Amino acid sequence: MSSKQIRVGLLAYGAIGDEHNYAVDASDGLFVAAVCDTNPERINAALEIAPDANTFEDADEMLASGEIDLVIVSTPPNSHYSWAKKALALGIHVVLEKPMALTTQECDELMQLAAASQLLLVVYQNRRFDLDFLTIKDLIDKGEIGEVFSYESFVGGYSRPCDLWHSNAEVSGGAIFDWGSHFIDQILAILPGQVDFVTGLNQKRVWNHITNADHAQVTINFKDGVQASFVNSDLAAARKPKFYVLGTKGAIIGDWDESGEGAVADLPAIISVYGQDQEQQIVEYVEVEPYSFHKSLAAYFHEGVAMSVNAQQSRDVVAIMQAAEASALKNGLPVTPSLLR
Repeated sequence: MSSKQIRVGLLAYGAIGDEHNYAVDASDGLFVAAVCDTNPERINAALEIAPDANTFEDADEMLASGEIDLVIVSTPPNSHYSWAKKALALGIHVVLEKPMALTTQECDELMQLAAASQLLLVVYQNRRFDLDFLTIKDLIDKGEIGEVFSYESFVGGYSRPCDLWHSNAEVSGGAIFDWGSHFIDQILAILPGQVDFVTGLNQKRVWNHITNADHAQVTINFKDGVQASFVNSDLAAARKPKFYVLGTKGAIIGDWDESGEGAVADLPAIISVYGQDQEQQIVEYVEVEPYSFHKSLAAYFHEGVAMSVNAQQSRDVVAIMQAAEASALKNGLPVTPSLLR
């Protein structure tokens, strides 16, 4: 436990930068001490929220400056491993954006380095705190639909993917890794069973300006017979529900909210529960404390409270996605992932 303010460094200030900046500011015991980005406009955006932060254009310089205790790494996924390794070697706690890394070997090495130096290594699994997911989890935990035996999640539509790194498989890890880092984490957080095997499929049919698959699917089969699936598609002219969960006493549907402003993928789904009479009841969202993840960081450092998100969980998400990619190369044949849970 620490009595001093934890000095946070933001390594890369892209689309997620403001979110981390505001969240640190809202968390007692943390403050943004430094920001690093090669783009002056992003640096200026960071300073609007954290005007006292020192600024850097060189990440190595920021890490070696002695000015930060914890670094939040928001660089593209293929660089997560290298930046986390450098930070841990310098005695700096690490928060990584999703995914933790692109292979379980890299994840395991980072976890060993963190453990050996008694440093925190954790991934910002922000979708674990989404209103719709937490509402579904609350319904399942309360037994509203009985025992869950089928869980499906979906994201996408029919649209031309962007040209940014998200669409470059060498950088992002591919379509399974991009959104799968969120949705597969949710699956493992809500279904407690032991995974038996994974299958994966990647389809490349329309969008040839990028290297990510146009349509990707992961199916997780548990040893107790429960099955979960995740689909990420840019070829879905008709969207499936975001969530479709079947239990022995009912079902939960998460329908896309098409009425709000902004990207539909960033809006919480409309949650309905169906009983054995098949009647629909729209459910109010559970209450969620803003910036829960970052506040749990502060509680970890200052009160010794264990975080609900840990590195092993995020490492196992990578293991599932890596197994799915291996399965896709075999046209969907089953692959058993190497899990720690």
